[in-house]
Amino acid sequence: MTGIAAVGDLRAVGRIGLKAVYFGVVTTFALLFTLVLAAISRCYAGVSVWKFLRYAREEFLLALGTASTESVMPRIMAKLTDAGCSRAATGLARPAAAGGTDPDADVEGHGGPGLLLGADRLMDSMRVFVNLLGNCVATFVVAKSEGQLDRAELRETLEGATPVAA
Repeated sequence: MTGIAAVGDLRAVGRIGLKAVYFGVVTTFALLFTLVLAAISRCYAGVSVWKFLRYAREEFLLALGTASTESVMPRIMAKLTDAGCSRAATGLARPAAAGGTDPDADVEGHGGPGLLLGADRLMDSMRVFVNLLGNCVATFVVAKSEGQLDRAELRETLEGATPVAA
């Protein structure tokens, strides 16, 4: 019976398409990592990731659109500082984000790279989102553990009491 169920599952994949399955898997993992980061942020730093995402939504959308965190790092660092993190703690976010290399740079071959790069675009977007959010959560956690997180300023900024500076 298990073999018949597996064949049925393969037929379902054929109907909805491999791209849809891939999209579902990548999106599920991004959501899972986002929930884990939200729990860490709330438990260790007392920061609501959802409020921070609302506060820094333009930077996250720009990072998704460009599939790069480098384009938004100066702006996200300014927002972290405005949200109560010290400059010393915020300075940790940039070196952490700049340490990688371009994963597409080493792709070689003839027919496969187009397919590989096309499928990798979605994964890049999710990876960029989770990476940028992880850098922000790490900054909040480090600032809190070092006593360099201004809770009143954080609350004011995330609750919308102070104007959002671009």
